[in-house]
Amino acid sequence: MSVQPADEKHPFGHGKMEGISALIQALLVLGAGGFIIYSAIQRIIHRTVIKPDAGIAVMIISIIASYFLSRHLRRVAKVTESTPSMLQRKTSAPMLFGVRSITGTAGRAYTGWEILDPIVA
Repeated sequence: MSVQPADEKHPFGHGKMEGISALIQALLVLGAGGFIIYSAIQRIIHRTVIKPDAGIAVMIISIIASYFLSRHLRRVAKVTESTPSMLQRKTSAPMLFGVRSITGTAGRAYTGWEILDPIVA
């Protein structure tokens, strides 16, 4: 929508839609982060254990999907010079999330320290 040319209602164009898109993405990431923190605290308080094999498998699939998504977003960012896509290209947060999750889940599986996964989260 931001690449549409200026019109009568929007004499300066639609470029601000990129900022709105970036804000929505930031709010989604903030919400996901808040949910992760809340879940980690609940798992520590209630001593809830997640099966490590399932968690590791899900995270590996997530990392692979994030890798391909990041590659696609790099191409889109180059073509459109899109601010949100450029930010995504630079941060690669989903990849870091996956590595964090594997570290916590695998670390717990191999050390036996059940509290390790929610602490790393």
